[in-house]
Amino acid sequence: LQDRITKASEVKFTGQTTPNAVVTYQNINGKDPSIVTTADPTGNYTLTTPLDTGSNTFKVTTKDAFGQTITGQIAPVTRSDNAPPAVG
Repeated sequence: LQDRITKASEVKFTGQTTPNAVVTYQNINGKDPSIVTTADPTGNYTLTTPLDTGSNTFKVTTKDAFGQTITGQIAPVTRSDNAPPAVG
């Protein structure tokens, strides 16, 4: 996403965490339910989440097999009908 602005109604996130950890993305600006996935045995994960029109800020939480959690926010993704075309 150029400048984290898109016309798309959903976005795919990929990342890496502790192997087999549960990963939750919650749009703190939106009304959509949280999206939950489990990292693979090497710690990689991919998930797709809907975007509301305007700014979408996601709280990301990971929880490993020992019950330890890490929570943070990622930079907002903006959904706009006036977004420039995707490059690449």
